[in-house]
Amino acid sequence: MVVMNKKKPSFFFGDIQDIQKNMNAFEPEETKALNEFESFLLKLSTKFIHLPYYKISNEIENGLKLMVQFLNVDRAALLEISSETGEIFNTHKWARDAVSLLPEEVIKHRLPWCQSQFLLGKMLVFPDIEDMPAEADIDKNAFRRMGQKSLLAVPMIVGEKIIGAIGYASLSAIRLWDPAIISRSVFVSQIFANALIRMRTEQALHKKMEELKSYKDQLEREKAYLQEEIIQQHNFKTLAGKSRAHQLLLHNIRKVALTNTTVLILGETGTGKELAARAIHDLSARKNQTLVKVNCAALPPGLLETELFGHEKGAFTGAIRKKIGRFELADKGTLFLDEIGELQPDLQVKLLRVLQEQEFEPVGSNIPKKVDVRIIAATNRNLKALIREGTFRADLYYRLNIYPIHMPPLRDRIEDIPLLVENFIMKHSARIGKKITKISLQAINQMQAYHWPGNIRELENVVERGIINSINGIFEINENFFENSQSLCEAKFLSLEEAMRSHILAALKKNRWRVSGPNGAALLLGLNPKTLESKIRKMKIIRPI
Repeated sequence: MVVMNKKKPSFFFGDIQDIQKNMNAFEPEETKALNEFESFLLKLSTKFIHLPYYKISNEIENGLKLMVQFLNVDRAALLEISSETGEIFNTHKWARDAVSLLPEEVIKHRLPWCQSQFLLGKMLVFPDIEDMPAEADIDKNAFRRMGQKSLLAVPMIVGEKIIGAIGYASLSAIRLWDPAIISRSVFVSQIFANALIRMRTEQALHKKMEELKSYKDQLEREKAYLQEEIIQQHNFKTLAGKSRAHQLLLHNIRKVALTNTTVLILGETGTGKELAARAIHDLSARKNQTLVKVNCAALPPGLLETELFGHEKGAFTGAIRKKIGRFELADKGTLFLDEIGELQPDLQVKLLRVLQEQEFEPVGSNIPKKVDVRIIAATNRNLKALIREGTFRADLYYRLNIYPIHMPPLRDRIEDIPLLVENFIMKHSARIGKKITKISLQAINQMQAYHWPGNIRELENVVERGIINSINGIFEINENFFENSQSLCEAKFLSLEEAMRSHILAALKKNRWRVSGPNGAALLLGLNPKTLESKIRKMKIIRPI
């Protein structure tokens, strides 16, 4: 314990250097006491050197306890200044038994003068709080109510930054602060300040690492989910077929898959554009990476932007955590942009930049992120018509249309229907719980005679309904299976060529595919048989097997 001078010294409040200049006005404490303090400082300093950051806080409180005991005072408090708000918080404190800790509300609301001095990095040395200046009357009254008689407050300064102060208080008696002890208390504040800076820095680093680990885990889960989705929900047998139109499609897919070229898949709804995109990805060098799908028509523009590019925490109201966008998720892999014709103009500009620069900025960030993503886009709309209307950018169209792939409608590949039906029966019969052992020829003829406005998707639905209604393991369908699709087709305004094709098919079906003669379709349609035969060839109408 430090031995005190009997003479009451004057009070100080000012810079540490100014106070230290006046230390020669006092007699030093006994050499033994100073040596004990020096030994204490050495042990305290050594203790923090290799201490893990999560143990620093407890060790600071232990240090405050030792200082209270060593200085023979009643309590101590470590005050930190928030780097964001400038507010002062009591983060560490210790007091002797039967002595209350320094209340938080006293620091925030009843010590305005002391707070102003802390923020300036001033040292406060008051053996008797009655010696405090007139402008500190509010603080003086607060100390009186708490029963505090003496105060020593030493600023914590790292470099030129003031991070807080350490205050020591005597409640039992006026405390004569020895200049040599005051001088050495500065070293204590420096030890605690450096330890606090290291603790806060490592806490922030640890938190960042935890966030990164969380994002990495999230990324792995999303990748696993997407890969599982590919395996479970998509059957590439639906790309099977022997027709000339389908073989040309597969030839084009194989050619472009071996490159990193951007692909634009065009075709009617239900023709299998997503399956084509998946086939391109699985045949490419990126097959071991993720294929990420985004439906540009499924989300409003604001949500679609964060879905594509992600956002930072706090980027907008409700953004309580960072979100990884689909571009970042697809890095080193493939991004499939379905319904690209529905993309809003402002997002078209941002997409164009990614295609040109291979970089993007998440919402709420101005730091660009580099990505290596192959783009496959798809649409059932006429992009050239959209360009003429001013709703689709011509420069984006030319960036996307490097290698266009046209998906043939099912009506142009009706010879593939038997194989597709077989594949769909295999896909759905086990799930429905019915075993199909035979497909009736009449069912195949009916399906090949139908014009399929909904293409392969409609065919799959018809097959599923057929499985449900099949009896004795025989797959059959009837005319009612097409009623829903017929009504949808009638609701849609057909082009002249589509209407003509549908009309010719109906006439051929009614006349059992006879073209000429008194019972032929040509007579029913009012056409020359040779003219009708020419139209049948041009429209690729094939008689069902």
